Amino acid sequence: MIIGIIGTTCAGKKTLVKILVEEHKFVKYETDCGVVDKLVKEGWKKDCFIVVVLNCWQQLTLLRKRPFFLLVSIDAPLWLRFKRASEVLCCTSLETFVKEHDRELVDTSFCSCGKHKLNKTNHHWELSRLGSLMRSADIQLFNDDTLDVLRNKVISIRIANPERLRPSWNTYFIRIAYLAATRSNCMKRRVGALVVRDNRIVSTGYNGTPIGTTNCNDSGCLRCNSFTTAGHNLDECLCLHAEENAIIEAGRERCKNATLYSNVFPCLSCAKKIVQAGISKVVYHSEYSIDIAAKKLFQAANIEVVQIFDESLTALPDGIYS
Repeated sequence: MIIGIIGTTCAGKKTLVKILVEEHKFVKYETDCGVVDKLVKEGWKKDCFIVVVLNCWQQLTLLRKRPFFLLVSIDAPLWLRFKRASEVLCCTSLETFVKEHDRELVDTSFCSCGKHKLNKTNHHWELSRLGSLMRSADIQLFNDDTLDVLRNKVISIRIANPERLRPSWNTYFIRIAYLAATRSNCMKRRVGALVVRDNRIVSTGYNGTPIGTTNCNDSGCLRCNSFTTAGHNLDECLCLHAEENAIIEAGRERCKNATLYSNVFPCLSCAKKIVQAGISKVVYHSEYSIDIAAKKLFQAANIEVVQIFDESLTALPDGIYS
């Protein structure tokens, strides 16, 4: 695994490297294009953990497409970064530091080498990209407290977890369920589901009104568009659930002994169809007002139920689907 670190001035890039090296057995490599090129060619062969602070676009381009690379961004509140800069870089003007911050993130005419440079030399970063790159990082850290708090954050995210580079089958299919959910047209909640057999996708489904009818988000379902309380007047709802759609698309024969993946726990109505379809396992990520009767039904039918607890899924926008 190779960790590349990017971040704003005085956010704590060097401190993060020190923590990874001293407490998590990473090896620090100096940042130059020759070293990065060597890591690209040889890093995947080594059973070790490497950390580099990236300071140019070319380095990141070389590493980002590789299966053994993880991009980590670190940031901190502007005022706190200014206080650090005052101590370390002898920067005494808040106005100058704020202007530097703005140029660092949004000014396309200004570049930097990842250090607080007021003379605009060493123009490596195309820093108009830095803000978007930090937001797209695999892991985003916010260094807004003490050194011990940052240490605990690094421990809690399990940065060396191999699933960050290559997800397990369960994580892989749950992510696809979240992707399927983005096709939902239901006004109440976005849900996606898959029927999987022998680690091969049989069918996908998402919730919404039946084919050929007006989409729920175009007022196709009066119950959903009147924002009825969850669990009430379900007999008036015209939307098919994601699990129902996935099962219908698969058909009973292909559902036998298959696994159903859903980004949320199935309701009782879907649970009955899951049992009847012959599905043997249900894997889900999040819970919302779990139906105890559905759990009991799965138990009675000897259907295995697994909830995925994985930090790599915390970045998924589950809140959007509420």
